[in-house]
Amino acid sequence: MPRGTQLSNLEKGQIQAFKTGGHSNRWIAKQINRSLDVVNRFVRDMAGYGKNNGGGRPAKLSPRAKRQIQAAAAQATIGSRRIRTELELNASHQTVWRAIQDSPNLLRQKMKKCPRLTDEHKVARVQWAEQRIEDRTDWHTFVRISRHVYKTYQGVIH
Repeated sequence: MPRGTQLSNLEKGQIQAFKTGGHSNRWIAKQINRSLDVVNRFVRDMAGYGKNNGGGRPAKLSPRAKRQIQAAAAQATIGSRRIRTELELNASHQTVWRAIQDSPNLLRQKMKKCPRLTDEHKVARVQWAEQRIEDRTDWHTFVRISRHVYKTYQGVIH
């Protein structure tokens, strides 16, 4: 595990220039104020310096799966368990929940309760329904008229 900061691009360039100039690693370390060990490691493998795997447990969710989870959570009011089953993920619902929490664009909000239905609202709803019943269209007649018009355009009068 690294204890200090990695070499900057400037320091890497200085080490390469000093090395091609024929200087020793110890002299280079003193010139750039870095440890001999870091200079030795860089000189030994210049192309591979700083590319070691950091280790740790591999992630259960890929970046693509995280994007899918966040998109599903943004589009619907469903929970982490249902998102997991719909996307067929091989992860626990807590992992899915964590992926949702990691999104800066999604905020958990309580749904607003609908206002109570007052007696005035109930009367207005009944009046609206009765008016629609009176104004109801006879769809069977409408369809027959449409068929008749359609067949007259074809030259057949029914």
